Amino acid sequence: MKKIFFVLAVLMVSTCIIANDLTGVKIFLNPGHGGWDGNDRNIQTIPYAMGDTLGFWESKSNLIKGLYLRDLLQSQGATVYMSRTQNRAADDRSLSEIAAEANANNVDAFLSIHSNAVGNNAGTNYLLFLFHGRDNAPKFPQSLTMAQKAWPYLLNNQLTVWTHYATSTNIRGDSTFYGTYGLGVLTPLVVPGFLSEGSFHDYKPETHRLLNPDYCKLEATNFHRYFCDYFQADFPAQGSIAGFVKGVDQTLNHPHYVYKAGTHDRWLPLNGARVTLMNAAGDSLAGYQVDTLYNGVFAFHQLQPGTYRLRISAANHTPKDTTVTVS
Repeated sequence: MKKIFFVLAVLMVSTCIIANDLTGVKIFLNPGHGGWDGNDRNIQTIPYAMGDTLGFWESKSNLIKGLYLRDLLQSQGATVYMSRTQNRAADDRSLSEIAAEANANNVDAFLSIHSNAVGNNAGTNYLLFLFHGRDNAPKFPQSLTMAQKAWPYLLNNQLTVWTHYATSTNIRGDSTFYGTYGLGVLTPLVVPGFLSEGSFHDYKPETHRLLNPDYCKLEATNFHRYFCDYFQADFPAQGSIAGFVKGVDQTLNHPHYVYKAGTHDRWLPLNGARVTLMNAAGDSLAGYQVDTLYNGVFAFHQLQPGTYRLRISAANHTPKDTTVTVS
């Protein structure tokens, strides 16, 4: 029986005394792309072939993030506009049309949600935020301020492997970064905002993580906290416990799973593992069945502050308990 698991918990919670929500704040969310076409960024994974709509598409993961972020923001009173709410070719709107809608509604913040790709990716995974203008000359100073405020929240994803910018920022003006006038969705804006490349979806361990909707929701949760911070609203009074289950004495070697050497991505995600959430007394509260898509991810959202126990079990492994405090 194998005995060792690797579990990493992410705790995100804050409590408040005086209620201050997002009522009156207008936010436009643009989950990038839309549909199942060539521009919607399909990546082959284990076990999905190219073209399989069950596999990874940036258009799909962007939408999961955007819809969950919308729900979180609306729960605190924000008015939220979205460029799309479904993943169809018909939702792949022109960038100028999306910007025009944000302008027409005179929103307080614009966020375009994306993930990045470099091609033949053997170990590149980092954040990139883009605002309209040059590096030191944003069209709207608030756009740079927003990106700077959001950066530490998005970097707080402990389940991924960051290969660059772990101690610095990568916030660029689109005109400088691309050497052109700017991005089609940012250039026409007359409201402040930025575009996020939340990770590299062609870094294969990250690709497999992005197949898990609960992993995508963690990015949305971090964006929610950024918006609360920027608009001086209370942070949510509930938190999340998330992590992964891997066998640290086993490696995953597969042509569709190329990982950064020396990182936890070399360890085998334990497909089908079971994670039980319990209170401090050991009473079961909820269970999570890890998927079979080679990410090992589990997550429990909307938890009240307190002490919890996790029991992790998987075939041919000895179960393990651990204690986590949401504080």
